[in-house]
Amino acid sequence: MQIKTISLDNFRSYAKKTFEFSPGTTLVVGANTSGKSNLLEAIFLLAFGKSPRADLDREMVRSENSDQRPEISKFAFVRGVVSGSDDRDLEVVLTESGKRFRVNGVGRRLADFSQHFHVVLFSPEDLNLVIGSPDLRRRFLDFALGSVDPRYDRASTEFDQVRKRRNRLLEQINQNSASEEELGFWDAKFLEHGVLLQDKRKEFFDEINRELGTEKMELVYQPSGLTVEKLTEYRPREIAAETSLIGPHRDDFSFQATSHQRIATERSEDSTSGRDLAAYGSRGEQRKAVLALKEAELRFVEKRIENRPVLLLDDIFSELDEDNRARVFDLIGEGQTIITTTDINHVPAELQKNLQIIQL
Repeated sequence: MQIKTISLDNFRSYAKKTFEFSPGTTLVVGANTSGKSNLLEAIFLLAFGKSPRADLDREMVRSENSDQRPEISKFAFVRGVVSGSDDRDLEVVLTESGKRFRVNGVGRRLADFSQHFHVVLFSPEDLNLVIGSPDLRRRFLDFALGSVDPRYDRASTEFDQVRKRRNRLLEQINQNSASEEELGFWDAKFLEHGVLLQDKRKEFFDEINRELGTEKMELVYQPSGLTVEKLTEYRPREIAAETSLIGPHRDDFSFQATSHQRIATERSEDSTSGRDLAAYGSRGEQRKAVLALKEAELRFVEKRIENRPVLLLDDIFSELDEDNRARVFDLIGEGQTIITTTDINHVPAELQKNLQIIQL
């Protein structure tokens, strides 16, 4: 799988720009704020239909020079030519009210659009997966699974909609403006989508832990344990809190160092035999664990789509020590890779010989 070209129109810092990429490795070199991360964000957008960092779509629409060209403040375009089994033209149109998607000029829903192109992104933010908030880890899960599993992606979207509606109803019940009986319908939908997400996540962690292979670490899934019985038990507390207290939106996972190699052994969800790297791991161990996870994610996606996804490395070399840099370099050359950096010297001289370089 490859991306051949991308054209940006009014996207982030780019008024109008087209980039071409090598089928091997492309190095994008530029100072901070030169647009390196914006370029990778646009490539990510063509794969997922979502940004890895923007909370609102309009954040990706360039607003400068709107006095001279007021129409450009309302729209942004990202277009790319990608190849898998055949070439496809992908386009995302960003507007003030949302996004539109096209494949070969034909409008598509997000669920259909996001199955045509696949990437794995490794950015400095990922290095906080071990010690960061549960929201960061759940976001990783939703991107990793949603990109290759349409059922998971649909259930995730529908669960969020149901949860918001259910939370409004819990608030109304607590304020005596709605009946508790009205929860029956929303509880059923909440369970339908929530249990599917938990089951899919359990399968994901089982597979990722097998992919970790000889690593002396494993990921421990910590689901909230959504069941009919638990939802009934929590109902009084949820009404009092006016929010849903259990469900996949409360799930988490931890990085555990072990004294043995996993190979393909199984573990139970409640096992605590490992050393929690968030609490007891050194910064070096934590970064090594995240790198192992990203490698495992790359193999996971490759197996699911039966094709090598494009690897995006966003200015991570300055954050890694020499050993971990070497580990990342081992991933390069197996498929298309696009790297950003502020300093070309972060890339070994022997690797630079086979690079296409884009200077921003």
